[in-house]
Amino acid sequence: NWYYAHKQFELVNESLALAEQRFKALSRQTLIGDKPAIDSVEAYITVQERIIQKEKTAIELQNARLVLSNHLWNEVGNPLELPVDAFPEETNERIGRPQQMLLDTLLGQAAAQHPELVKLRTKGAQLAIERSYRQEMLKPKLNVTGNLLSSRRDFNSTVPANYDFNWSNYKVGIELSFPLFLRAERGKLREVKIKQQELSYDLQQSDREIKNNIVASYNDLSAYAAQLDVQTKSIQNQQLLVTGEAQKFSLGESTLFLVNSRETKLIDMKLKQKSMIASYQKTLAELYYKAGTRQFANQN
Repeated sequence: NWYYAHKQFELVNESLALAEQRFKALSRQTLIGDKPAIDSVEAYITVQERIIQKEKTAIELQNARLVLSNHLWNEVGNPLELPVDAFPEETNERIGRPQQMLLDTLLGQAAAQHPELVKLRTKGAQLAIERSYRQEMLKPKLNVTGNLLSSRRDFNSTVPANYDFNWSNYKVGIELSFPLFLRAERGKLREVKIKQQELSYDLQQSDREIKNNIVASYNDLSAYAAQLDVQTKSIQNQQLLVTGEAQKFSLGESTLFLVNSRETKLIDMKLKQKSMIASYQKTLAELYYKAGTRQFANQN
């Protein structure tokens, strides 16, 4: 991703600057006879290797920037491109383990308002209405009709009072109907009941899967936090080794090969740390996604 590609590019640039600085220092020492010429050759080879790494990481950063731009839009819906001078937000390398309260909160929110569960509950409410309707269809139908009687064709002619509109001339009817077997109505009601039962099973299964997915992401998050803690301490120890090896080399008690080896390992460890931080943040976002909610800026 873009965060890791950017951090990788920064670390390679830093290592290139160190290699160039060491090459310049060795070149001056070689000219005055303090160091053998082979050391300056080896130092320049290291510079060339890291220049190649820089070019490679620059392409990876550019491609990561393009991928991220696919998801950038302004407020009116027009696509945007990530600026070249944009850089990711700095994150704390000492990430604490997520608290149990975070898991409990997300589980409670998911049970109450996860979109998938809300959809199933809404479908259940629809089936409840349909069940009530089907139950009403089992009842007899009673229709009451009534209308006034008259032989009047229009209002311009004269009609005797006995045949004109009045409260004495009316017709009232009652229609009562009831199916003998109710096969269709009972079948539809039974179908609704089966759908409700299936929906109940789906709701239970979805709720269980959502909770398990949340717990699994929480466990991954805890594992990444523990690994990052160990990795940070390992980097500190490796930095001490690099510093000590460089001091021994300046005193003539070590070789440039050992210095470069320890420095390369330190760079690899830092790259691994950045990769773990990126994985931690992705898992954190995945945790909130599986809980059916969003992660706000003050949450971690």
